[in-house]
Amino acid sequence: MTKKRKIIIALLICLNLVAASVDGFLFFNMKSETAEISANLDLGNKYLLEGNYEEALSAYKDVIAIDAKNIDAYLGAADAYIAMGMYEEADAILKAGYENTQDERLIEKQEETNTILEAYKAYADYLETCDFGWEFQVGEYEYEDFYFEETNRLVFSLVYIDEDNIPELIYGTTEAVHGSNIYILKYDNGTVYSIGPIGTYNTTFYQKFNNFMMDEEPGHMGYTAEVYFKINDDNEWERVAYTYTYYPYEYEDEPEETKYFIGADDKEVSEQEYNDVIDEHSNETEFITWSCYDNEDNHPFINDENIEKLRLGMIVVEE
Repeated sequence: MTKKRKIIIALLICLNLVAASVDGFLFFNMKSETAEISANLDLGNKYLLEGNYEEALSAYKDVIAIDAKNIDAYLGAADAYIAMGMYEEADAILKAGYENTQDERLIEKQEETNTILEAYKAYADYLETCDFGWEFQVGEYEYEDFYFEETNRLVFSLVYIDEDNIPELIYGTTEAVHGSNIYILKYDNGTVYSIGPIGTYNTTFYQKFNNFMMDEEPGHMGYTAEVYFKINDDNEWERVAYTYTYYPYEYEDEPEETKYFIGADDKEVSEQEYNDVIDEHSNETEFITWSCYDNEDNHPFINDENIEKLRLGMIVVEE
């Protein structure tokens, strides 16, 4: 073998070693980036579920900085913006994501976001023209109750009651009442539906994203009761099941009678059948309490300023 041939072979070996090293480095780097993307997505999803929206947004943006075509990161970032009431920012990041990926899921999310803003504008219009009853005047959201010597006001929240990802608006009065004084506004295909009255003692309960609600009568006029209900396909209140217990005059005594009913036609059933219906409708999460009495939970008041904030998407959905 000539000296020249030996040199050529040595150079080829060196080149192969360098190529192998480069391939190994690139493989390691890609593997490291994949792990970082996965970790940040998991972190973003965790923060989003916990309600730490700024931290979630930061994690999703870290993913996008590494992989500008990551669909899940754009969708997660949009959800974080929406949760903070930042709809223009959500629309912008979805638009950027679509330009980078051409993925139709981002367009669908944009359309969903625009529908939510349409719902908020419709809710605002409804509140401005609503006849709330009691002694409220249209366009006025409080009055002096001289009998109770206090100001009766209206408060509201945006909440997720059913499964369509469009928040419902729930509102009620701050003055204590024994009966029902809470209403739900639902937006469906361009129309706002008013559902109610519901609640007892200024309080009602709901399961998030499950269209399953409950009112309870803790004890009044010799009985206690629980009523479970939902919003039906006609956007009306529909009873699912209810039970009541009659007591003697002294509540410390054992109950005299408990009865159970299911369905809109109030069919009387056994306790087991009643519980089976409740289990069938429940998603096994805790019921969320919504109360407007004295506004102890600091919900936004219905007034001109907050109606305008609602119209602009600046009212955050309650968790």
